[in-house]
Amino acid sequence: YMFFIAISITSLILSLLTSHIFFFFFFLMIRRPPRSTLSSSSAASDVYKRQVLERVQTALQAHPVTLKDCIKVSRGMFDDMFDISMKQLLHNLPLDRVDDKGIPFWGGAKKPPTPIVFDASNDLHIDYVLHTAALIASSSKKADLRK
Repeated sequence: YMFFIAISITSLILSLLTSHIFFFFFFLMIRRPPRSTLSSSSAASDVYKRQVLERVQTALQAHPVTLKDCIKVSRGMFDDMFDISMKQLLHNLPLDRVDDKGIPFWGGAKKPPTPIVFDASNDLHIDYVLHTAALIASSSKKADLRK
């Protein structure tokens, strides 16, 4: 389920990169942390802002010229979204973390994420990389799909 949401978010970001609406949307994302973060938790808000900024910066700096370049960017996005960011979240909020009242952070509706390491034999992982690469290539005017 989260995988398909990430694909949707990725395609939305890539399509917005080529439009003027991007800047408005970007500032909305930076100013609003996700609702799952506690209002008193500025660290979670800062992590969210930094992650969004890093992803946008990476997308803007990556100038894919060939389909191979688009696949490299797509593969990096897979690792960032499903492996590195999940490990960072679990590092910042360990499974045994409790609040001041002794209530576990990861409980009830909040389920801990599971990092996903890229597996070339998993068709879903390959599909994500290829489809995201196609989205990057189609949104990049510099990418030449024939190379």
